[in-house]
Amino acid sequence: MQSTVKRVVGLALFLLLLAAAYYAASRLQPRPATQSPRRSMFGVELSPEAASLASKVERSYQAGVREVRTSGHKAGQRARGVVARDGTPVIEISKYTQPTEAVIVHELIHLEMYEDGYPDLNFVRRDRRFMKGEDDYLNFIISGVHDQIHHFMFYPRMRQMGLDPEAVVRADAEAVLRAQDYDYMGLPADDVRAINYFKIWMNVSDPGLRRRLTDLYLKKEWRGPWLKASRMIEAVESSGPKTREQELAALEKCLNLLGRDGFRFSFRRWWYEMRGRHKHWYAEFEITA
Repeated sequence: MQSTVKRVVGLALFLLLLAAAYYAASRLQPRPATQSPRRSMFGVELSPEAASLASKVERSYQAGVREVRTSGHKAGQRARGVVARDGTPVIEISKYTQPTEAVIVHELIHLEMYEDGYPDLNFVRRDRRFMKGEDDYLNFIISGVHDQIHHFMFYPRMRQMGLDPEAVVRADAEAVLRAQDYDYMGLPADDVRAINYFKIWMNVSDPGLRRRLTDLYLKKEWRGPWLKASRMIEAVESSGPKTREQELAALEKCLNLLGRDGFRFSFRRWWYEMRGRHKHWYAEFEITA
């Protein structure tokens, strides 16, 4: 009888020790991590790489990115990244544009470039003849030439992220091919044609679309705008800008190849203004006859 009791007690002790060991082991095992919700902007869930870029931009500005839907922008812009007067990074997307990760990342990179010292443009006029429609013209230059050089610099990075940075420009190209020509705010037709060709070529890698565009220009006998745009493209592609100084050198060459009415664009100086903690740079160009 005693031996039976001892066996029962021993078995009970063994089971108790086994349970204690199992409990201790389970405490040491790592608990499954709770998956945090993915970052969203404009209602779009971002990939980890895009979310990391957004966080990087916010750390550099020490402020969250402000998301704004607008009724539209100058020079046909669908979206833009800007820095508010208080230093807040802002992404504005037109209410007519569908927000996508590519659009958001595109503007995040523009904001990143601003923080890295890439400038906005400032123009000083030395000839009062350069007045008629000048603001529309200069806005068109900024959108049609300056921004495209930026795109040439960072589109490869977007492609490496698995994004298609060309989608919007392909739509623009198809619109140009369908309409074949259009008036843009009364600006000189040849300048509009040259900038359109430059913009599409610099942003779209599809050889078929490029060939159709070239065929259209030659068929329409727009040889002057085509030659200007081709020389501008060569100026950017041959220099392969990697810094803000190289970018401005390519821009200056492009503006002078465009050569509106014999006016010359000359880089003058760098200057900046403080927007909150952000040092916002400008590149000043002088316009002379």
